[in-house]
Amino acid sequence: MNKKYFLQLVFLIAIFVSLQNIVFATLDEINTLYKQGVALAAEGKFDEATHVFQKILERDKTNRVTLKALQTIHDIDIKNIDAIYAKSLFKALSYIINGQDEKGINVLNTAIKLNPHYAEAYHDLGVIYYSLGRISEAQQQYRKAIKVNPQYPDAYNSLGYIDERVFGNQESALTNFNKALERDPSFAEAYSNLGLVYENLGKLQEAIASYQKSIELGPNFPKAYNNLAYLYASLGDSDKAFPYLQKAIEIDPKAANAYALLGMIYFASNKFEEAKENLITAKELFIETKDYDGVKKMDDYLNQIPK
Repeated sequence: MNKKYFLQLVFLIAIFVSLQNIVFATLDEINTLYKQGVALAAEGKFDEATHVFQKILERDKTNRVTLKALQTIHDIDIKNIDAIYAKSLFKALSYIINGQDEKGINVLNTAIKLNPHYAEAYHDLGVIYYSLGRISEAQQQYRKAIKVNPQYPDAYNSLGYIDERVFGNQESALTNFNKALERDPSFAEAYSNLGLVYENLGKLQEAIASYQKSIELGPNFPKAYNNLAYLYASLGDSDKAFPYLQKAIEIDPKAANAYALLGMIYFASNKFEEAKENLITAKELFIETKDYDGVKKMDDYLNQIPK
């Protein structure tokens, strides 16, 4: 065995062992529990909701939306908000989860009129606007959240996400993600987003370090695994990409991009049966999410597979 192959094998074994030592839960399991907890809190059953949210943290101790939900309940106890206000916030979340965005917007706007000093409400409203493609309104709400609470990290992260994804403004995104991390150094998603910016700027070692930090802090956050796998694959190192892709799929069985990349890697290696299986799965998931660009890309690869 040559030295290069031996070192690569040692590296892969180390990854495998480290990942196996982490307790994982699928996103479906977590999302089901989160939905239950939000529904209970929307009815004002905060003790029962807390019990459900704590079940999520037993599976994923860094799950951010769950920690935020528990913080909202805690804010009742410390009298930052009252129970009726908190109930309204969870009612809005329940509407959002069930695809009733306009009802969610109405409830949040009413809540903000009653108490204009709670950053979470502005941020939640911004999230809905972003999902509806109302980008400038989303930015406006995130900035209001920061004005109300300059130490609120999620608003900086969300602004950075828009900077990077919508406008391609990498420098502004870098600033906002760093501000988020200054305020919360345990923010796994912000590290993953920071890695993407570094990758776009060609700072690949910084990107790898950021993705790895995201995985360390949030072992159930699939995007970091997927982003790191894409980076390794783009560098021509498919062997390093594989364990991260497999873990992304383990956490999120509907991770279309992970299946797509696996299919493309197998295709490039002339492993056409494995390629076909993963490309078809990715295509079905892209159809489910109405990502028709993804569907077309999968069809392009499938049409090149020898009959």
